Amino acid sequence: MLGLSRKFLGLRNRHFFLLDILALLLLPTTTMMLRLDTMYLPRIYWSGLIIYTLTALIIRLIVFRGFGLYSRYWQYASVDELGQITLAVLVSTAILTIFILFSLTLLNLYFVRSVLIIDALLVLLAVGSTRFSVRYWGLHVR
Repeated sequence: MLGLSRKFLGLRNRHFFLLDILALLLLPTTTMMLRLDTMYLPRIYWSGLIIYTLTALIIRLIVFRGFGLYSRYWQYASVDELGQITLAVLVSTAILTIFILFSLTLLNLYFVRSVLIIDALLVLLAVGSTRFSVRYWGLHVR
């Protein structure tokens, strides 16, 4: 257990970057499945979901980097960092919403608009929990 906690506390920003990529690739499909209440997405949504996933990945990573989420020492994260994470997710969601609604309408692709909000909440949960779990382990496992 102690060896695992040391490895967990040794997570660097490059590890968070990789975890964010993984989450940002998986969450849109998960969100769509939650929204449609099915494990099998109808083919009509596939094109829009792929475009959304790739666009969200690029926009969110750029915004997260701009907000400094990959240049902090997360073992000592506080309310300020939580505010930065929340603001980064909100800004990236606003940019993403404008871009996606315009481009998917222009391309005439089907997309469930409520996915934008649900995905933002899940991204906030995923990004925040990975970073604040390092703080938790730093305080309670040593």
